[in-house]
Amino acid sequence: MKTLSLDRLPVRKAVGGMLQSESPRALVDVFIVGPENNALNGLFATDTVQGLADYSPVYLYGPNGCGKSTLAYSLAARYCRLHAQSDSLFITGGDFARAYAAAIHADDMDRFRLRFRGAGILVVDGLHELATKEAAQTELSMTIDALEHRRVPVIVTGTSLPTTIRGIRPSIVSRCIRGLSVKIDYPGCTTRRKLLQLFSKVLETRLDEQELDRLSNQLPEPTSAVELYSVLVNWLHQERVERSITPEAIQHTLGQIIQAKRLLATPTVSEIAKRVAKECRLKLSDLRGVTRRSQIVRARSLAMFLARKWTDHSYQQVGVYFGNRDHTTVLHACRKMEIELRDDIDLSRIAEEVARQLNLK
Repeated sequence: MKTLSLDRLPVRKAVGGMLQSESPRALVDVFIVGPENNALNGLFATDTVQGLADYSPVYLYGPNGCGKSTLAYSLAARYCRLHAQSDSLFITGGDFARAYAAAIHADDMDRFRLRFRGAGILVVDGLHELATKEAAQTELSMTIDALEHRRVPVIVTGTSLPTTIRGIRPSIVSRCIRGLSVKIDYPGCTTRRKLLQLFSKVLETRLDEQELDRLSNQLPEPTSAVELYSVLVNWLHQERVERSITPEAIQHTLGQIIQAKRLLATPTVSEIAKRVAKECRLKLSDLRGVTRRSQIVRARSLAMFLARKWTDHSYQQVGVYFGNRDHTTVLHACRKMEIELRDDIDLSRIAEEVARQLNLK
């Protein structure tokens, strides 16, 4: 296990209305690289950073809260330091699309392209935010090509591989997968223990070996670094309230934390239905209504299946939400959807995207 120092660069404010995102703030100035993220050791090696253009685009992907944004900005900062480079450009996928649309509206594409294609290094944080924005994706493709021609690195982050993000054009997919892709995972048990030690120092407290073991081993999978920090803050608050903590009180407190995390991670049937409707480009009222059009039935069945999978609602309760349908109707839809998800790639991608949006993967 290694400790990776996080480099930082000051981000200049936007000039002339050009959107530019600020770099994300980390809880601490290091990233603990456990066995689940060993690939980061090679990525952040001096030789790799020095020749980053040879691996461009570098694509970092993983679930929300795994640290990929912070790592992307740190990697860019290291590259700039090694190359005495100051003309770095950091932007989210959503901001790139908005800046592109604004440039089109203002008839100012020359300046837009000069800024992006003339950057010393470009970080695009959140490829999924460009989904369905075809014109902006085409522009980004050409920007990547222009930077590659100048041997300037591009770093892109995403929640999953570009091939699995619905709404991302083949032109973007082909460019991202031809570079270096690195998956970032949530911290494993040994990494959680190290993070807890680090956070306890930041919070000016001390956890004994038993407490460290209990917290790192019994927390549910997955748990992000941010959630670990929150758990520790709650733990310390409880300790200060109780004054002295017995083993029984510790277990009770831990149980409360775990239960709260589980409840927070459980979406409602309404949330699931809204996400499915949006991904299928339908109205929520379509899914809850009486329409039997094949496209709507397909989306409704998926929403029912996911509601049964991710909530503790019965078939009858799910049916009530979806227009007072009988529980046998929901049961039939779920069984059919379970089979279709095995072979229908598009349907599987929708389910995965809904899971990502609800922080279920």
